[in-house]
Amino acid sequence: MLTHAAILTALTELSIELGRRGVLGRQAPTAEYMLAMKVLAARAGIGAERGAAKDIGFLIRLLGLSEAGEVTSIVNRYYDPSRVLPRSIYLVEEILEEIRS
Repeated sequence: MLTHAAILTALTELSIELGRRGVLGRQAPTAEYMLAMKVLAARAGIGAERGAAKDIGFLIRLLGLSEAGEVTSIVNRYYDPSRVLPRSIYLVEEILEEIRS
C-alpha cells in the first residue's frame, strides 16, 4: 500500500515530467481531493490496511480539520453523498479521536 508521501511524490514527479514534455502544466490533485478519494475508498482495518487511515489522518492534519462534518463536507464536494459508506465516516471519526488524544 502506498503512503501519502509516496503518492504525493509520484504525482509531483509525474506532473513535472508531463510539464517538461509540454503535455500538461504543473498540476497535482489538491489535498482536499486526495482526502475525498481516500475517505471514499477507506476500509477500517489493521496492519497494511491502516495505511489508508494514516494517509487520511495526515491529510486531516494538513488541512487543519477537527470535525467529521468538515471532512464529510469536503468529500461531498467531489462525490455524491450516497456513495459515502457509513464505515468511511466511522473511520474518519476514529481518526479524529486519535488526533485529539
